[in-house]
Amino acid sequence: MATLCRLRAIAGLQNFARISHFRSISSRCASFPVLHKQPVTQKVDLHQRIVELSRPVRHYGSGAEMTIDIIKERCTLVLKLFDKVNPEQVTLDAKFVQDLGLDSLDAVEIIMAIEDEFGVEIPDETAEKLLNLKDVVEFLADRLDIAE
Repeated sequence: MATLCRLRAIAGLQNFARISHFRSISSRCASFPVLHKQPVTQKVDLHQRIVELSRPVRHYGSGAEMTIDIIKERCTLVLKLFDKVNPEQVTLDAKFVQDLGLDSLDAVEIIMAIEDEFGVEIPDETAEKLLNLKDVVEFLADRLDIAE
């Protein structure tokens, strides 16, 4: 009888581990160990084993290495994909308003798109001073702490 109860408990733990494994696939920040890879012995308290298996484990990854060239490419791509800009006119020194023919609202939209691209917030006072891609790249390099 005791052996049958233990077998049911182990089967329940394996089912719990399968469910936890599927949770770890859907979650980016936590994963749960799978029970069938860790053998259960009779000496281990099953309640303690369940508590150990239910603790999430965090996995951290490093972001891609950022360089000035990557910043230039990504900023240029954001500007080229903007619908009111002629992609052939885009250079690092081309001013948003004078050379590309954008108004102030379009310039704000471009700055917002660049904020979304890099996951940074550009203060309004600074955004008013960013007149071309070269200024934007210099600001982002300084903000992301990238040496030239």
